Amino acid sequence: MFYAGRTKVREHRMVMEQKLGRPLFPYEVVHHINGSKAGNRPENLRVLIRQKHNSGYAFGYQEGFEAGYNKAKEEINVMS
Repeated sequence: MFYAGRTKVREHRMVMEQKLGRPLFPYEVVHHINGSKAGNRPENLRVLIRQKHNSGYAFGYQEGFEAGYNKAKEEINVMS
C-alpha cells in the first residue's frame, strides 16, 4: 500500500494505472491472474468490471473454488 498525500493507494491499482496510462474508474477491479495478491507484476494483472469479477468468485463459492476459478480465467481470456 502506498500513500499519495493522505490517500491510500493499493499497489496493484497503481501498477495497472501506470500500465494503462490513466486512472482506474471506481467500477474497475484489478484481478490477479495467478490468484496471489502479492503478485503485482503488470503481466499478472487484468482489469475487470466489478460485476464480472464478483460473479466469477460467487460462482466459485457455489460450485467449488476450482470450477469458479476456471470460469473466471475463461472470461478473462475472452475479454483480453
